[in-house]
Amino acid sequence: MTSIEDVKRKNEAWLMAVPGVVGVGIGKKAGARVIQVYVKEVTKEIREKVPAILDGHMTDVLKVGEIRRL
Repeated sequence: MTSIEDVKRKNEAWLMAVPGVVGVGIGKKAGARVIQVYVKEVTKEIREKVPAILDGHMTDVLKVGEIRRL
C-alpha cells in the first residue's frame, strides 16, 4: 500500500481545487491515521466530491472555517 504521505501529496492539488476546501493534512481518527480535509463549511457538494477512502487511506472532512494568514 502507498504511504499516507504519498497519497496526500498525490491528491492535495485536486482536493484544494474543490470549492470550500481550505487545507489538507494528516491526522488521527479513532486511532488510525487519516487524510484530513479542512473546509470552511461541510456541504453536500464537498461530501460528494471528497471520497471516504483515497488509495486505501480513510479521509476525514473537518470544519475549520476560513483560514487567514497572520
